[in-house]
Amino acid sequence: MACGCPVLASDSSSLPEVGGGAAGYFPAMDTQALAALMGEVLENPELAGEMSRLGTAQAARFDWTESARRTLEVYRSLA
Repeated sequence: MACGCPVLASDSSSLPEVGGGAAGYFPAMDTQALAALMGEVLENPELAGEMSRLGTAQAARFDWTESARRTLEVYRSLA
């Protein structure tokens, strides 16, 4: 996602939370749904481009420095 590649992920666990509206989702273990989604992205350059643009922006929300700063802030508030 951070590299601008369209991301397809299963709709299980926290993947939808992390990917937000930038990724394409399919039901976990449904290989036919995954294949259909792959075909849709491969056959639609506009969709792939939009997923790339949205994905880059979504990935920017997850910065290790910022995550570390927030974690430290929580620890300090508890001390």
